[in-house]
Amino acid sequence: MTKMTPPIKDLLPRLTPILKNRHEKVQENCIDLVGRIADRGAEFVPAREWMRICFELLEMLKAHKKGIRRATVNTFGYIAKAIGPQDVLATLLNNLKVQERQNRVCTTVAIAIVAETCSPFTVLPALMNEYRVPELNVQNGVLKSLSFLFEYIGEMGKDYIYAVTPLLEDALMDRDLVHRQTAASAVKHMALGVAGLGCEDADESGFGCCCCAQLLSAGAVPSC
Repeated sequence: MTKMTPPIKDLLPRLTPILKNRHEKVQENCIDLVGRIADRGAEFVPAREWMRICFELLEMLKAHKKGIRRATVNTFGYIAKAIGPQDVLATLLNNLKVQERQNRVCTTVAIAIVAETCSPFTVLPALMNEYRVPELNVQNGVLKSLSFLFEYIGEMGKDYIYAVTPLLEDALMDRDLVHRQTAASAVKHMALGVAGLGCEDADESGFGCCCCAQLLSAGAVPSC
């Protein structure tokens, strides 16, 4: 990396315009290259430049090709590992407010990857705080992120299960059907990851709320 010509700090700004190339293969390979630089040579590039790249990458989440979107969310993880998750996470959480569903779903995957890469405790407080925003898309995005997060971290989830249980209980009793479905998915991944690790009491609480949510959907009990 130190002997590259041009140097990494000069190469990265030149890659940014190529991200907008209309050829999908060019876009995908360019994003992969940015990710490799973030993974192996992040120290050669100022943090401000990495944040500028993050804003450019948000546009790539709208791509039609799945490979481009996958490369983009992985690159967010590399950048977060390189410069710390706080600024990257703030950018991603703000992107949960967009109207386009595909964009929001890819954003939730990126948040989960950042959590997996930088450890969940660096992401969960801000993620759970964002759930307090009274906006349906944002709340659903937080729940989706939690679902992916617990799917990715597996057994590591045992350290965080009690912290998120009250939030999931609240979501499982919500009037909104999508809220309940997404929260149930998060409970499923959480329970599968910590099976046999002594967290059965939290799992039972989540399972009980899932049953209530099913009754609400069927109209068997009045909603709260």
